[in-house]
Amino acid sequence: TAAPAALGAYAGYIVLLAVNGILEAFVHAAADSGQLVHINVALVVFAAAHMALSAALVGPGGALGLIAADCVNMVLRIAFSLAYTRRLFTAVPSFRIAAFVPTTSVLVALAAAFLATGISAAVCHGPAAGGPIQTLLASNWPGLWRSPGTGRLKGSTLHVLVGRGLGVQAAVHVAVGCLCLGGVLAVACKTE
Repeated sequence: TAAPAALGAYAGYIVLLAVNGILEAFVHAAADSGQLVHINVALVVFAAAHMALSAALVGPGGALGLIAADCVNMVLRIAFSLAYTRRLFTAVPSFRIAAFVPTTSVLVALAAAFLATGISAAVCHGPAAGGPIQTLLASNWPGLWRSPGTGRLKGSTLHVLVGRGLGVQAAVHVAVGCLCLGGVLAVACKTE
């Protein structure tokens, strides 16, 4: 099933929704009535583009295609709101959009957490979990889910690493996720 990969992609989409919500709330609060007309026209254009992209991506990508179209729509709306915000603050020399971006340390911690949880999902749930990391591991480490000699789960690397039960696999994966969350939060607290 594609559900785990779709859920992972949706988690990234939620971040974009949050950023867009904050920016659009600011833009709508700061704009005068004339600017609101132009902003709303742009939002209609983005909605039309979103519908077209959704129709194009759902067929080949299923749920992941729809989430990808949603992400593209949010990125366009975020870029539009940032451009408006930059124009609004041109008279303030100390204003920089880059000040809103997390530090390099936080971005590296997020990337490391993404890789660690992707590898954990691949090891704990196998190639059926979907996603690029699972596909990469399955093609380069065929003994991960099945024993090279017998083709059975017993004797595979997965069996050795996380035991036999789904509960153990899930617990390992959740523990990796919690450790990654703690690491990202620690880095963010120290550097932000």
